[in-house]
Amino acid sequence: MYFGGSLDYIKKARPLVNLPILRKDFIIDEYQLFQARHIGADAVLLIAADLSKQEVRSLTAIAHELALEVLLELHSEHELDYADSDVDALGVNNRNLGTFVTDVQNSFRMAARLPEDKVLVSESGISNPDTIRLLREAGYRGFLIGETFMKTDTPGETLKNFISRL
Repeated sequence: MYFGGSLDYIKKARPLVNLPILRKDFIIDEYQLFQARHIGADAVLLIAADLSKQEVRSLTAIAHELALEVLLELHSEHELDYADSDVDALGVNNRNLGTFVTDVQNSFRMAARLPEDKVLVSESGISNPDTIRLLREAGYRGFLIGETFMKTDTPGETLKNFISRL
């Protein structure tokens, strides 16, 4: 897994939680979709920058056959033509893949240009509950936050405090 995770983490978490689990990885092959279903994931991440529109369509169709939802990640206005795909949710990654600089304004810039019939997810660079409030006003309903919680010695407590401030 490219993000430092392990398929075993999903297998271990599945019986412990009754929440959707996302396989966050660079999905480039249908085999990975079968793996995701086998280990108990409910959804997969497809990254537009890594795939052609046809690959997104094909992988989405297979994922749906396997009862997996698809979160399609976009990074820039150049990828907006992917937004018409039959995916379940659209994510806007606030991390520039070329520079790795994170700018949450990316989500705000793209919000008005995204289809209203999709669940919108803002990804990366979210470290303050006030930012989530503003993103919700812009139409986002999901948030992928990792670094904020992983940089602390007590991620569970940090998450609890974060949620209480919402």
